[in-house]
Amino acid sequence: MPPDPPEETTEDAPRPEQSSRQESEARTPSVRIGPMVFVPEFRTTPGYDPWAHRKGEPRILALFWAVFLMGGAMITIFGARSIGIPTNAQYRYGCMAMCLLAGVGVAVLWPMVRLSQRPPIRPTRAALQDFVALMIPLQAVIWPMPLLTAWPYEVIGAIMLSLVSWGLLSCGVIAWGTGSQSGAVRTLWMGLVLLLVGLGPVIWMLNAGLPGPQLPEWWAVTSILTTPSSVVSSPGNLTPRVMPSEWLVMSIPGIGGLGLLIASCWRAPLVDPARLDPRLPSGTEAP
Repeated sequence: MPPDPPEETTEDAPRPEQSSRQESEARTPSVRIGPMVFVPEFRTTPGYDPWAHRKGEPRILALFWAVFLMGGAMITIFGARSIGIPTNAQYRYGCMAMCLLAGVGVAVLWPMVRLSQRPPIRPTRAALQDFVALMIPLQAVIWPMPLLTAWPYEVIGAIMLSLVSWGLLSCGVIAWGTGSQSGAVRTLWMGLVLLLVGLGPVIWMLNAGLPGPQLPEWWAVTSILTTPSSVVSSPGNLTPRVMPSEWLVMSIPGIGGLGLLIASCWRAPLVDPARLDPRLPSGTEAP
């Protein structure tokens, strides 16, 4: 009689997690370049992971945001040094332009990017992570501006309040917009963002060219596009001051954004990732 085949011991049998890891490594190995690791799911291959573009978030967004802020500072604040000996007045214009770029990035570019991508599984959590990733580097750009411009910190606090307030509004819009699989719905949310950002300056310019009563001064801070130039302006050589009504108006977008975020917390996860990619086991959450 032929000898019985040797029995496979438990120690020799591959574990389920080991076999799945070995299959993943055999499929396409990852590529490491310095501190970054490019995983196979970032490539468009048959059976690709539809959530691959969000696996690095919000680190990828934070990287591009830091590059955006650095490039904006180079062409605005530090650009004043390329036209001669810089003065406080030249630095003021550069800092106002930098605040405007930061406002456009927070209120327009950020929602535009997120509403153009495949939505995350948990939109509210992803939007809040983005908000933190955007606000932390922004503090290092805005708060040192008085060293160059001689602005009081009251003015810098008002500009920062406006940026945080519009950031919360964008966060709420992203949380609701990315909670829908419909491209038309996300387009409507983006249209709402552009309307809110541009409506105040348009009404201000139309009213300025018409006879009759003019709009109150606090109307200039109803948009992130006009807030920096409004809060730093002052007649003559007087120190700029922020009125109580302006503080209140600048807080309104943030209050609306908080309301949207709180309401979005009761929404269920968008979709089960196991139905999108059969390689993901049931119950596994994508980023």
